[in-house]
Amino acid sequence: MDVFDELEVVMSLDDPNASYDFDTFVVWRHKKTGELYYGQDSGCSCPSPFERISRIEELSRLGDLPSFERELEAWADRYFDAQAISDVIDKIRVVFLYKTMMIL
Repeated sequence: MDVFDELEVVMSLDDPNASYDFDTFVVWRHKKTGELYYGQDSGCSCPSPFERISRIEELSRLGDLPSFERELEAWADRYFDAQAISDVIDKIRVVFLYKTMMIL
């Protein structure tokens, strides 16, 4: 079973200027547990993003919002303005809090 069969994309950001390459940041939700995971990948257009990932443990678990926000901002600052980044962070906060409330 492919690890990504267990996950659903919450959001995906991509380098808007990419042509024959990719630079992407993705947040996933585990379908069974509701846990959030994220990762970033980049490369030429030959491989697919995240094709080297074979286990969920190779992704970052989103358990700490401030750490996630810093990583997203560091990646997204190259491509997006502050408002666009803030909008994404707000969406992820809602998903994170909703998931947390569902588990309790």
